[in-house]
Amino acid sequence: HAPGEASRYLIPLSLVGLIISTAVCLLRLDRVAGLMGDDAWYLLLAKALATGEGYTLINSPSPGIMPFYPPGFPVVLSLFWRIAPQFPENVVILKSVSIAALICTGVVIFFTFPDRLRGTLSQRQLAALVIGLFTVLSPAFLFLATSTVMSECLYTLLLVAAVAAVERTVAAEGRQRLIRAATAGALCGYAFLVRSISIGLIIAALFYLWKRAGIRAVAPLAIAIGLMVGPWMLYSRLHAPGPDLIAEQNSYIVQSYVEQFWQRKAGYSHLGNISIEDLPERVAFNLRHIAEFDFGAMILYPLYRAAEPNEIRLRYWWHDWISLLLTALIITGYILTLRRRPSLAELMIPATIAIIALWPFLPFRFLLPMLPWFVLYLVESTTWLFEKTRRRSGQSPGRRFTQPIASGALLVTALCLFEMAANVGYIRSLRSDPRHRPSWVRAFDENEEIMIWMKNNLPADSIQAGQNPALTFLYTSRKSVGSTDPAANWELWKRLNVRYLVRMFHRRLDDSTPAEKRFKEVFRTPETRQRVIDLGDPATRVDWKE
Repeated sequence: HAPGEASRYLIPLSLVGLIISTAVCLLRLDRVAGLMGDDAWYLLLAKALATGEGYTLINSPSPGIMPFYPPGFPVVLSLFWRIAPQFPENVVILKSVSIAALICTGVVIFFTFPDRLRGTLSQRQLAALVIGLFTVLSPAFLFLATSTVMSECLYTLLLVAAVAAVERTVAAEGRQRLIRAATAGALCGYAFLVRSISIGLIIAALFYLWKRAGIRAVAPLAIAIGLMVGPWMLYSRLHAPGPDLIAEQNSYIVQSYVEQFWQRKAGYSHLGNISIEDLPERVAFNLRHIAEFDFGAMILYPLYRAAEPNEIRLRYWWHDWISLLLTALIITGYILTLRRRPSLAELMIPATIAIIALWPFLPFRFLLPMLPWFVLYLVESTTWLFEKTRRRSGQSPGRRFTQPIASGALLVTALCLFEMAANVGYIRSLRSDPRHRPSWVRAFDENEEIMIWMKNNLPADSIQAGQNPALTFLYTSRKSVGSTDPAANWELWKRLNVRYLVRMFHRRLDDSTPAEKRFKEVFRTPETRQRVIDLGDPATRVDWKE
């Protein structure tokens, strides 16, 4: 296609894609915030920064406890919290950060991915457009952007922008190269402050730029990363909470990454730890999960619903086979790309997957920010298969949409339509009868009901222990701590004057345990059994017995 012909349909198509993406984001918006747990901590820390209390856990009875998690995302949220300081009325404004980041990710993909593809300019631009549209319309990303206040969307934007910035550094010369290297370093450093797993990106970027552009280009990249990350690393070490404060908060938010690494499941200290001999089993499990579930869930998300805690469906045999087929296609596309024109992404992805394989948590949300490249590899492998099939059958080269690159673009277009159908179904469910709305929304309604009751009925100076202490504090302004292992923390709770135990979760809870039944239940929601238990006066209460 000639350049003029490319502009005739690409500009209208890109505008239509932008309008559709924005409309879907807005139509999927709901009131849910903090139910994931991690996003409740992001919100709490954003409030602490916005109100001048510093990067501390303001829910805790003791002041000044600092989390181990980096501040990149809460800092951005805090700027919007200053504009709209009333919670939960400001939830929509806070979610606009992720929505804007997701749409901008699609725009960056559209402008930077054509260089990674084969074919004429217009064919490469069309393929980049559908890859960007597929990313933005992914129900997994949309769930995280519109039904949580999680950091994945902002992190994905930083990841795509950082990789593009490093590539443009390689293409530049002289002073311009130094400026671009510093810019790329700032993006890599800030990505680390949003999600620490971007250490894979940083290592890959330093090595790649050294090999492609030499030490003079690496220096400004490394300096910018150091200036961005160094102050936080130093500050976090100097102000790390001591054992007493960690025990008081009783939550993963004050557990170091080293401590979580050795846990059977990160953040779940009560499940125990592993030894170094158990690491091969963990790596094997994670890699198998990635191949048999996560690749399928990223490309055909509506069949898996992996990002939504309430919607994890039973795994049937065909789930595994579909995911394994997609895994094979993506790996094939990766190898073809590596042979044809390797880039930073081809170093960053295996480095990151190595970290994911070692980490004790389900891999899906860590893999999701790399979705644009996985789709690119799918286009590459589909194009290769189309070429081989056509050559074997002796077909003529063909024109327009019979060109090989168009086969990959058409496949991703079909996947976009599949995503759109799922999004339309979700939007219809969101606006249906309350009994048939998404289970995530229904669960939040009952969580909100119990928190409103707590705000209206519990003493203002009361302290609660619960599974989501950040969210209960945001709604009730009552101090709160984690509720893991009541028996082990019983005497500490007495000293802290913890009066109420809040059983609150994003799905239906089991009925009261024998230990709970020893105390008075003062509130319970009807459907999901969320409940508040009065533990009694600390001086006279009976012991907790499992």
